[in-house]
Amino acid sequence: MAGAINHVKVVYAGSPGGSFQINEYGQVICPISGSSSRYWVGNVSGVPSFADPRTPGSTFELALPPDTEPGTPWERPYIGMRFNFDTAGSIYFQKDDGDVKLRIRLATTTPDLVRRFRQVRGGGSTIRFVVNLHGAVLTKQESDWQPVFVGFIDPASWFPREP
Repeated sequence: MAGAINHVKVVYAGSPGGSFQINEYGQVICPISGSSSRYWVGNVSGVPSFADPRTPGSTFELALPPDTEPGTPWERPYIGMRFNFDTAGSIYFQKDDGDVKLRIRLATTTPDLVRRFRQVRGGGSTIRFVVNLHGAVLTKQESDWQPVFVGFIDPASWFPREP
């Protein structure tokens, strides 16, 4: 995967290295610095292990057991695709197309996920959260803003997978 990411970076940005994202469908997406362009470079399947820079020689995974309780502290890197849950109960992401920013809203909100957000964060303000490559929903909890697990997305009720 690193070779594919570096190839895209060299072709479209002029040099290797840099950021990439893995969405909730396992698609590896490579943004190009100084541009609104994003390139799909491949898919991740299974449960990949990542080198842990905090502890040389060790690895971590971003998967959790399905019975993990809402509010469980998240001790791994807080990474994933960014979304928002607003006070009206709507989930959206912000799409930046150059100078234009669009809010793309989820057609329907899963009641279970709404309940879990309220359980973990209460109500009254917009909640920023991330969804990792395994569909785990994570947010930061007041007052120390430490990340916690909220729940899992329901892929059948989520944003469509990009082709």
